[in-house]
Amino acid sequence: MNLSSILRVYLYLSLILLIFLVAISFNSLRVISMNGARTIRTAEDRFLQDNLETEIKEVLINARNKQKFTEQQIEAVSDKMIRFEQILKGHNLRSMELIRNEWEQLKFRHAPNPDKIIQEFDVLHNIVNNMVLDDLHKRQANTERDTKRIQKIKLGIGSLILTMFIAALYLDSQLKKQRDEFMKKSISNETLKNLADSIGQEAMVRVIQAFMSELPKAETSINQLISEKNIDELHKVGHRNKSASQTVGAMELAELFKQLEVAPKLETAIDLNTKINSESNIVMSELQEQITSMH
Repeated sequence: MNLSSILRVYLYLSLILLIFLVAISFNSLRVISMNGARTIRTAEDRFLQDNLETEIKEVLINARNKQKFTEQQIEAVSDKMIRFEQILKGHNLRSMELIRNEWEQLKFRHAPNPDKIIQEFDVLHNIVNNMVLDDLHKRQANTERDTKRIQKIKLGIGSLILTMFIAALYLDSQLKKQRDEFMKKSISNETLKNLADSIGQEAMVRVIQAFMSELPKAETSINQLISEKNIDELHKVGHRNKSASQTVGAMELAELFKQLEVAPKLETAIDLNTKINSESNIVMSELQEQITSMH
């Protein structure tokens, strides 16, 4: 597996990881937002409890040792008790049960003494305060934990995006290079134009046709000389065909023949022969297109 393939796999996996990290980040933000909303709601409920508790105590204290609670007072306290219990719904508190039972007995007495129920309210007040504080501490700890997690995730996402960007740039450069190589023609149109301007289009066609007829012979000659291990004659073939290739604008092929001209050993010539055969096929095809387009 080459580097480009490895980077493609890395980009795919990084994209999956990036989506996963973003999902975790959004989830942590949602939890932080929910904790904030719940904290505000808890504070609002506590303020409402304090107000209800104060209002109930005022009625009870004002009625201490009097003849009897009025119907209006009973209705007001009972209503506030219900609202108070609704706020504490879900908490099984012994003090709340005692307060409820005590009120049921107290509201019909003559000369009621509210001291016991007020004491139970004070006990409940402390219990609820401790519950609220514990809940706030837990929410604060969770918020701090999620905030730190988001900071780490942000750092991870930033680093991941940076490496993905670098990998993408590299892959883009490789794809552009491959595209340029694919689009690059083996024949120089500028060279052919100059040749046509110099000797005329008909003469240029004859030059191209002559080159196309000789090029297969050169390939056959190279194969023969390789089998004979004749490096000196291979140099001569490279020299002759280098100039001919340059004349028709086959610059890449001319470069290969130039390398054959100075090949230091037979193994080099064998390797060049493979490249020459491949490039010759392309050159022959492009030159044939040039001739066809001129007619």
